[in-house]
Amino acid sequence: RLADKLPDDESSDMARRQRVRRFLSNRFLSPGLFVRVFVALLRPLVKDAAELILVMDRTEWLRRGQPVNVLDVALYYRGRALPLNWLVLNRSGNSSLEQWKQVLTPVIEALRAASWTQGKEIDVAADREFASPKLSEWLMSTFRVGSTLRMKRSEYITQAFESQKVSHHLESLCPGERRFLRDCTITQTNLFRMNVALYWEKGYEEPWVLMTTHTSFPETIQTYEQRFGVEPMHKDWKTNAFDLEGTRVTQAKRIETLLIPIALCYHLCVLEGTRKENAGETIRAHKEKRTTGLLLVGLSALTRVLRATSLARIQ
Repeated sequence: RLADKLPDDESSDMARRQRVRRFLSNRFLSPGLFVRVFVALLRPLVKDAAELILVMDRTEWLRRGQPVNVLDVALYYRGRALPLNWLVLNRSGNSSLEQWKQVLTPVIEALRAASWTQGKEIDVAADREFASPKLSEWLMSTFRVGSTLRMKRSEYITQAFESQKVSHHLESLCPGERRFLRDCTITQTNLFRMNVALYWEKGYEEPWVLMTTHTSFPETIQTYEQRFGVEPMHKDWKTNAFDLEGTRVTQAKRIETLLIPIALCYHLCVLEGTRKENAGETIRAHKEKRTTGLLLVGLSALTRVLRATSLARIQ
């Protein structure tokens, strides 16, 4: 399908497909080359934000019997996340601390180097797979970047020389209750001090237990809530807009490269969706809330432009 959309230069169908394969296998192309480009594209969207929330997550699916496993870092923006860097693993299962560092470092360095981000706080939010005090310590000691990570029930919290499992703290917690434990160490071996927020919102099956460098409960919850913006991004990648799950591509290198134009398209669509919403050009079924995501608004607008003009004009 990608080859069919290439400009018609009288090449055979097979030659056009081979061109796509060569592009996807090009060893000189990597997501790291485009991180600063994506950060530059983000500027009009988040230049006025006081804080930048990076979301780290992993998504995995099975295609043709092969696992496709993507570890990614994205920036939260108005209910969804915008991709900045990723690493495609050639196996199924969890990622490691070294891989987290590998995917986070270029993003944080690019944000720190940009002139428009000076003075802005940067925080990382992530789910239970990434709940390691070593990650929080590395972020703070290397970049002065904060973190809010969801903990597992099996981990230990040590406060005032008393060490107990997370599950023990949850035994007396009821729906609607919250607690904030200060100056804790996480696990029985790490000495890096953090705070722990316990929160069981009414109507939810289980509570949140969050290890954080924030000093207040509201800041902690607000940061972690923005982690959920990565879920619609992954859905857009895999099914909604780009149908990665439907492709026959399973090789890690090819998926990694294919995500580069997908991420570029993602940024351009959200930029256009934001422009249309700010200009009052979108139609809402409800006045108080957005009924169509910024990505789909922008994608529809750009699709109409692409269909109405020539390739030469677009270039």
